[in-house]
Amino acid sequence: MNEQRIIVIRGHGDGSALAAAAEARNAAREAGDTVRGTVNVGALPSVDLVGLPSLLGRLHAEQPAVTVRLRLAPAGSAGLTKALLDGELDVAFLSLPPRVPAGIEARVLKVVPIQLAVPADHRLAEREQVDLAETAEEAFIDCPPGYGNRDLIDREFAAAGLERHVVLEAPDVAMAAEFVGHGLGIAFLPAFAVPDHPGVRVLPVSGRPMAWPLHVATPLTRGSTAAARAFIGLLDQHLPSPDA
Repeated sequence: MNEQRIIVIRGHGDGSALAAAAEARNAAREAGDTVRGTVNVGALPSVDLVGLPSLLGRLHAEQPAVTVRLRLAPAGSAGLTKALLDGELDVAFLSLPPRVPAGIEARVLKVVPIQLAVPADHRLAEREQVDLAETAEEAFIDCPPGYGNRDLIDREFAAAGLERHVVLEAPDVAMAAEFVGHGLGIAFLPAFAVPDHPGVRVLPVSGRPMAWPLHVATPLTRGSTAAARAFIGLLDQHLPSPDA
């Protein structure tokens, strides 16, 4: 088995791992070097909007000496943010608030509309759309605090001066959608998480549009590895920008 070693590249003057990724990858090619090392990647359960298996397959084909350690977040986006800051992750796919936490650099990869999922026999099921205030007295299913979806919806209710009651917390959005189908409550979910389920009806929300962003983030607190930069550089080729 070939020995794997980590090559540390000192931070560029602007401290931007994302901006320097393509430059590092091109420099490695020009030097004729194979990138070696390990990249620690964090992701959210049941969320694959970037085609992660395909991306990792391309990385393996182009940089076979890079080892990937994939970690699914047990504590949502807040847990992934902490892992980045603590040095446990090099890159994370997560959902962040409008104000990005200090110590990390992030950019949006995808923006997904939020929809209201209700049981098929719910009082709102036959409506064409629903106002946020009409849902305030309902029993909600959501992810725990610290997950991007939960924090986003909590902010929307707070901005509207409303309160809601979460009766069931699920550790991933796919599970939350299944609970809706079994009549346990209603849920605001990203469109990709809403199942094609006969027991679920999906409603748009009137008023201000709500959307769930997916970010890619790297830490600013330390220099990135060559393996991490190769991963980010390949991501830029693999996935078009959200404006494309």
